Amino acid sequence: MGKATSWLAEQRPAMIEILAEMVRQSPYTKDGHAGSGMGLLLAQLSNVASRPGLRARSLPAMRQAWWRWTTDGPQAATPPVEELALIVRYANNHGWLKQLRRPDCNSLVRRLLDELNVELKSAKRSREVKWENAALNATWTLVDFLEKRVVEIAQGDAEEEAMPVSWKVQAEVKTMMRVFTETVVSSLDHPREYFSEPHETDSYLRPHEGWPDVFRQMASEISEILIGAANEYEELEVSQTPAAPKRKKLIRPMPKDAGQ
Repeated sequence: MGKATSWLAEQRPAMIEILAEMVRQSPYTKDGHAGSGMGLLLAQLSNVASRPGLRARSLPAMRQAWWRWTTDGPQAATPPVEELALIVRYANNHGWLKQLRRPDCNSLVRRLLDELNVELKSAKRSREVKWENAALNATWTLVDFLEKRVVEIAQGDAEEEAMPVSWKVQAEVKTMMRVFTETVVSSLDHPREYFSEPHETDSYLRPHEGWPDVFRQMASEISEILIGAANEYEELEVSQTPAAPKRKKLIRPMPKDAGQ
């Protein structure tokens, strides 16, 4: 997605309107402060669009780029798709595009967000491979504690003695998964040691942009895994259950003319 593509150039009128909407709705430039706040907006968007290995544009360079993106003259230019997609995602997550009504603008917003999702998915397996060993080590630590709890249950030392043993083990697994998830989510908002002083990005959750969507995607993916496991185990239980025998009618109904 690095370079501008022909499809984006064809969507130029919608792109210009989206950029104009950012100026109208951003807290830097709305309420008649477009002149004084434009520099703040462009500086922020320049940082948003920067990526590893690519430094943020200086403010003069960003002003020049913005002018070329929004002009219709011979100096007009189209931004790289990824850069525009990052800017649009930021504006969309901050509610700056809620007032967009033109179908072509909303369609372009969706396509740019889809472009980012495709890029993220393409690197998904690579990330998973890098995490596999760490996840395995953490899992065995949790499983070791789970096994200790199971031994306590088997010895009758655990709480809720009235519950069947199988229910107790299932309750332990549910608790393990819930507490683990809560702990991970909570830890994301803790100050990180590698920052020398507190500021906007002193935790993984700051800035908050993008996290609502990420949490919902995580919930959906984890739910899909657990529902898949539930369906698989349900099929297994059904396959191991012998068919219920049909009840035989031991007493046959008497014929209608019987006893006449």
